Amino acid sequence: MKHLCILLSALIVFMCTGFSQSSKDEAPQKHYLNYQGEITDLEGKRYNVDNISISGKLRSIKMYEKPVDASRDPAENITAFDLDQIYSIEPAEKAKCDNPHYKNKHYTEIIVTLNSPDKNQRHYVIESSQKIECYEISAAGPLEKKLTFNAIKKLTITGRTERQFNQLYSGGKECRLAHN
Repeated sequence: MKHLCILLSALIVFMCTGFSQSSKDEAPQKHYLNYQGEITDLEGKRYNVDNISISGKLRSIKMYEKPVDASRDPAENITAFDLDQIYSIEPAEKAKCDNPHYKNKHYTEIIVTLNSPDKNQRHYVIESSQKIECYEISAAGPLEKKLTFNAIKKLTITGRTERQFNQLYSGGKECRLAHN
């Protein structure tokens, strides 16, 4: 009987986690820290956004020093950023760079403006598969956005707030197990 209860509990947990949708189609997960900002698209239109992350990450976002030649691996020189350290990110001008390829991987050259009093700018490359994930704030409600760095002119981070537990899980499935 004890084994049946354990098996039943495991089945309930599995069903409540919602494995039916693939992770690439899921909405950006709500993090404990909510970063707000503004995205300027290629046409110059500005959008207020929140729940900003880089491919789901708020911390240890890998950016690479641009190698001197295509035979070098960018992973030889990594800088890891937290969103707290970033004021803005924008792709480098297309006229100055081509989307570089190193070791058969595609990268995008970006300019990172640090969140420091002098707003120091640094050039890096980031894997082209990395996306800015966020929600556009609209009168109709939050609109999910996933954008490559080549799809924007600029991402500016304007602030951050901490979410309460009930804000993290609102709208999600609730699953409770009864304990005897």
